[in-house]
Amino acid sequence: MSLKVTLSWSGGKDSCLALSRLLNDPIYEVVGLHTVINQDGKVGIHEVDKELVKYQADSLGLPLTLIETTSEKGNYDSSLKSFYQDIEEDIDCIGFGDIYLQELRAFKEQLLTSFQLEPIFPLWNENTSNLLLEFVKNHKARVCAVQPQAELQEILGHDLSTHILNLHIDPCGENGEYHSFVYDGSVFQQPIPIQTGGIFEKSYQLRNSEDQIGTYKQLCVALTL
Repeated sequence: MSLKVTLSWSGGKDSCLALSRLLNDPIYEVVGLHTVINQDGKVGIHEVDKELVKYQADSLGLPLTLIETTSEKGNYDSSLKSFYQDIEEDIDCIGFGDIYLQELRAFKEQLLTSFQLEPIFPLWNENTSNLLLEFVKNHKARVCAVQPQAELQEILGHDLSTHILNLHIDPCGENGEYHSFVYDGSVFQQPIPIQTGGIFEKSYQLRNSEDQIGTYKQLCVALTL
């Protein structure tokens, strides 16, 4: 009997690659996606509207659960724990698209310690150049947010390509250099008809492991159907 999985879904390339791996692994059965959204209905620092993520889920043929959080301290953790509690009896594993950030993995594993849910990381410790090549061969994604360096501004609003390999960043943007929205590929039943709009700047207040607050800035592009 296969293990039932719900996948943490950002709508970007890493979660898409993780989904592809899980769908092709007979050990697991992907039964749903879950996405954390802000009070404004956007997906975290991807700044993608929840309606676009719903469209993705429809094309993937998978049910989607939206988990709303606020900027209040501790709300992110409590919202996810509430979700885990609700699904614990029906789900075996929680899937994540993380690749090599150990601190982020440890945080996610810690949130699950009180539940009978196994965290799984299908892409863990894989070479990010190879992952990028695998992705662009089988899928299409639009770069929806970048850190404000000049070379990254050039790719904002454009399709993800092997050009990323020429930049001075991690090829998969594992350090937050860029984020993407997948709109077509082997796991989709039909493409997402996205339109690219204007560029805007966004600032975020983020906490580090020492509970210190810092400001994170990025440039984003508006995506619509």
